[in-house]
Amino acid sequence: MSTLQFNQQAHATPRYIQVESLGVIEVSGDDTQSFLQGQLTCDVKQASWQQWLPGGYCSPQGKLWATFRLLGDANRMLLFMAKESVEMTLAQLKKFGVFSKVSITDVSDQQPFFAYWGKGAADTFALSTERQALQNKQQHCLRLSGNLVLIHGPLATADTQLMPDTWWHAAQFELGWVDVPASMADVHIPQMLNLDQHEGINFQKGCYLGQEVVARMHYKGQNKRITHKLMGQSETLPEVGARLEKKVSENWRRSGAVLSSVRYDDGVVALYAVGPTDLASTDLFRIQGQDDSQFTLCPEQ
Repeated sequence: MSTLQFNQQAHATPRYIQVESLGVIEVSGDDTQSFLQGQLTCDVKQASWQQWLPGGYCSPQGKLWATFRLLGDANRMLLFMAKESVEMTLAQLKKFGVFSKVSITDVSDQQPFFAYWGKGAADTFALSTERQALQNKQQHCLRLSGNLVLIHGPLATADTQLMPDTWWHAAQFELGWVDVPASMADVHIPQMLNLDQHEGINFQKGCYLGQEVVARMHYKGQNKRITHKLMGQSETLPEVGARLEKKVSENWRRSGAVLSSVRYDDGVVALYAVGPTDLASTDLFRIQGQDDSQFTLCPEQ
């Protein structure tokens, strides 16, 4: 079946997903809000337990260490991110937080993650507004879209049938959300991973780590690379960092690097790759070293 049919089938019957690739960092203490406001790309003052925010954490040079979803209040906040990003993010937060009244902890093992993906998933949890969140004694539920809810905490029914973590990655692809692979941390500015398109950068807030570089790219229009979604065929699933090549006449020229990839039921491969902003829908691509591979930009672009 085609990729579109895969997505329609998934949406027709919502399914629970066992999400094993997410981690969470907890920041707590009197200076939680002011400390994170000076570290992250989003305006953390807008976050609450009922409203989550997308954001990024950059090096002083404006290169992303991690992307995340943030939830919390002035005295305690949770950053949900790719598990492979937790170690570096934790180390950097602790380094810069040494003079602030904050406690910074990896609490990834305290509660499991699940997702509910399918048509009307958010309605099942009474999550009706964009980026709405709900909190109860055991769970945090985040509305990522009308069809996708992220759950931090145990499910009410222990014997619920769970789909594998690969479904979570497919759902992320549908959203256009890109996690920062650990091997590519401190490489790309946030706009290259389309974080601005997800409203994960607040250009009106005050200074934060890497802000000067991020703002300059925005206001001077200097960013020449973004993340593209491509679909096609490849016998071997492309790895993070694999080189993307574009066909130019009879030759192939380097045109980007793979951030993530997923294979659908029919063998179709979707991938996210950072490349020039001026790529065209008629361009043909392949993965370097995989001459049998062939990709084009997704029609939605």
